[in-house]
Order: sequence, then C-alpha cells, then structure tokens
Amino acid sequence: MQGRTIPSENNSIQSFPFKNWMKEMEILKKLKIKKLQWIYQNNKKNKNPLIIKNFFKKKISIRKKYKVNINSICADEFIRKPLLNKKGLNLTHFNELIGIINIANICHIEYIIIPFVDNSSIKKLNYNSLLKNFIIQIYPLLKFYKIELHLETDIESKKIINIIKNTNSEKYIKINIDSGNIVSLGLKIKEEIFQTKNLIGSVHIKDRLRFGSTVPLGYGDVDFELFFKLLKNINYKRDLILQASRINNISDDVLVKKYIYFINQYL
Repeated sequence: MQGRTIPSENNSIQSFPFKNWMKEMEILKKLKIKKLQWIYQNNKKNKNPLIIKNFFKKKISIRKKYKVNINSICADEFIRKPLLNKKGLNLTHFNELIGIINIANICHIEYIIIPFVDNSSIKKLNYNSLLKNFIIQIYPLLKFYKIELHLETDIESKKIINIIKNTNSEKYIKINIDSGNIVSLGLKIKEEIFQTKNLIGSVHIKDRLRFGSTVPLGYGDVDFELFFKLLKNINYKRDLILQASRINNISDDVLVKKYIYFINQYL
C-alpha cells in the first residue's frame, strides 16, 4: 500500500505521500515487497503523479530499478468526492474516474478499488438502483480495456453480489474484502467470504475493534486464523494488500516488516 512504509504527511493512517513518495521504493525493495497499490488522492495543491504525463515511463523505471510493480489503484479520492448521492451519479466525479481508468489502461494497471465508505457511503441511500446505474454506465469501458473495478462498501457483500449478477458484470466488477471492516461493521467473516468467494477481487488486511476503530494487527477483534483459513478454503490466490494501523514511536518500515511476519504465520 502506497505510503505505509514512510511517515504520514498529515497524521492519517493512509494518505498519498506527495512529498517523498519515491523514497518508499527503496524501502519496498529491501522488504522484498514486489507489488504496490497506488493511492489516488489529488487536489489543486498536490497533483498525484499518476495523472502527470509519461507516468507509464516512471512506472517502468520503478519496476526495473526497484523490482516493484504498481499493479492496482486504491481510489481514495472518491471518498472525498462521492460518485453517488441521493440524486444519482455525480458526473464531474464520474468523469474523473473515467480519466483514471484511461490512465490505468495506459499504465497496465490490473484493477481499481472504489470505496463506497465513510463520506462516500451509499448504505443509507437507494443503493440498489444507484449502484446498478453506476455499473451499467462504467462497465463498457472496463470491458473494453479489460480492467477490473473492485467495490469496497459498508454493505453486506451478498447484497452487492446480487446487484453485480443482475447487471451481468461479474467479469470486471468484483468485491474488495477488508478484514477489519467486516468486524467493525458487525458482520461475520465466514458469511462474507463464502458468499463472496467467486467475486472476491482483492483483500485488504487490517485489524479493527468490533464496531470500533483500526488498531495494530493482533490487537483487535479480527480472527486472522479463521480469516486466512477461509481464504485457503476458497482457493483465493489474488493480492493481499497490507492496510494496517501505524503505531506511534515505531518506524513505519520496521512496523511493516513485523506485520509481514504476523501475516506469514497464517499463510
């Protein structure tokens, strides 16, 4: 996850490190992390390198020099800029997403995670029709470029699966499973994974308290032994993306190394 091995620039758990993002590549190389999920955040003051001309050349250079492949995007910008609201599709934000998909195609990005959580949550809206319309609008472009969109929501996965199946979009619309969010929402890990097994596109690894906040791995209410056992049972072989909490007074790169050790005991 972009920005997890270097200090946060705004004291948040997760944000794009605009000032020193290239410094992370050397750390990732030392940690032998070969895949990187790019965080897409962008504003007038801080332009995300992803949208700068010739980023594809930079991506190739990073892979050659540091052995790190940027294979996916976590589009956190759309938490601040919700794609859907009670009136329907926000066309300005939707067009920005189309731009990111176009860039993803040029840069050989495999999938993009779209968060419908926090400020962009659609749980209290008429999400069935809203999400259905969103998928119908975006799916032709995904199919043309062969790029997946992974939906991260605060809604039971089985309800999202029904919408995906009803729009016949299973090939390029998938679900992002987040270990910590399942617990914090009061959902059951076994049900979420087994009901979603054929449509899990990616997995975020974090720990959270039940109905509470993010905490360091092993200090929350996620049953990681069960979580990884279930992933093995469904033969999950896609990405595991580290999205764990930072800890004050512990160097981020050292902490990530500890987290990798923590996860490996279950693999």
